[in-house]
Amino acid sequence: MTPKGTVITFTKEVHIYQGRDVEFDVILEFDKDGQLIKRFSLWDHLKEFQQFHKKLELDMPKTFVIPEEHREKKSVWGGSYDYYHLNSLSILPSNAREGTHPAFRAGNWLISFRHGSMVFILDQDTQQILWRAIYDQVPDRLEGPHAPQMLANGNILILDNGRYRKWSRIIELDPVTLKPVWEFKEQDFYTLSQGYVQRLPNDNMLVTEAENGYVFELTGDKKIVWEFYHPDQQNKTNSTDEKKWGLRQEIYRMTSYSKEEIDRLLKRNAQ
Repeated sequence: MTPKGTVITFTKEVHIYQGRDVEFDVILEFDKDGQLIKRFSLWDHLKEFQQFHKKLELDMPKTFVIPEEHREKKSVWGGSYDYYHLNSLSILPSNAREGTHPAFRAGNWLISFRHGSMVFILDQDTQQILWRAIYDQVPDRLEGPHAPQMLANGNILILDNGRYRKWSRIIELDPVTLKPVWEFKEQDFYTLSQGYVQRLPNDNMLVTEAENGYVFELTGDKKIVWEFYHPDQQNKTNSTDEKKWGLRQEIYRMTSYSKEEIDRLLKRNAQ
């Protein structure tokens, strides 16, 4: 849901690219009646984005052999490869940097791509690229990031998965210098390709370590004050269903809602 009451979601479309059937992300915005009011295709704007990053594996000719683990089975969209893998879109709130640069205007789109390890800010009206943080532009590199969100102080909070270095971190990034001004990393904190971080009203952070089925609440001075495990993980079970279907004891993403929001839902459902 956006502040103006519309709904933004994602889909994909498949195009033949360098001889392969490749999926490209599409951002859709609907009004509350379900009418499509905006469609933004990364295929249509591919060249605009490509000028900001190095070639990806899928930019190589078909003769270039892509590792099998990077190939997907045919998806519901019909593709075998995924070009950017858009995994997040958030709307910039009013913030301390607003007015210093067009990128930081409230209402702009903040998006992240797992492939290429990239975060962009797009103009809310034209979707022109106004800002970016890409892979080695950030100290210790961004690797497969998730859940970027701009804070009221004008910095950007990011779950940096560390997909290739094999350790994860939460960073608060100065969008001008592209340097972290705050960082949380622990030896056993690692979420390979999923996960989430949410800034809570009390300024703590709700962090989802997805593949380990673990969620924790983290304070600004890096203390864990609450934690939750996937029930099967906590009970150390290894169920028949897990063996049969290949189910993993993971939590893709946990989100916190206020008591007032939940009470409104309960009241509505009771009517």
